[in-house]
Amino acid sequence: MTASQASWMSTYASQWVIPVAVGDLATMVVPQPFLDFSAIFERSADLIVEIGCGHGDALVGAAAGHEETDFLGFEVFEPAIGSTLGKIASSQVTNVRLIAADAVGGLTYLIPDHCLAEVWVFFPDPWPKKRHHKRRLISPSFVDLLAEKIRPGGWLRLATDAD
Repeated sequence: MTASQASWMSTYASQWVIPVAVGDLATMVVPQPFLDFSAIFERSADLIVEIGCGHGDALVGAAAGHEETDFLGFEVFEPAIGSTLGKIASSQVTNVRLIAADAVGGLTYLIPDHCLAEVWVFFPDPWPKKRHHKRRLISPSFVDLLAEKIRPGGWLRLATDAD
């Protein structure tokens, strides 16, 4: 983590990173009550989730252009979270929150059914070797989970460069 990323983490994490209960692995979400997004964002608005938001370019850019919508990013890589926090601060957006945890457990244990307007998955790690298929994010069981969490008429936006 760079000095800037560490500074943004220490300065802004308490404001924009939602604390969640995790297991033995720091990114593994455990069963807990669903999050109340109306309370978290202090309003009622459409909610878009980006899985693996990286350094926050798409997430913060979209939030800046769509102030009427709330955005939630899942990311496990702490330096990327630090960078995203820096972008949130410099953009002065108020409609973004982050969860520093695995998205599969997060969707399962934190997100109520049928509450998401959209889910974005942009260029997930493809794990291209056959022996790694079990590690791929996009799988029939994951798509079933998304179907439970996305409201009727909602969207899954997926982009990949993998085969």
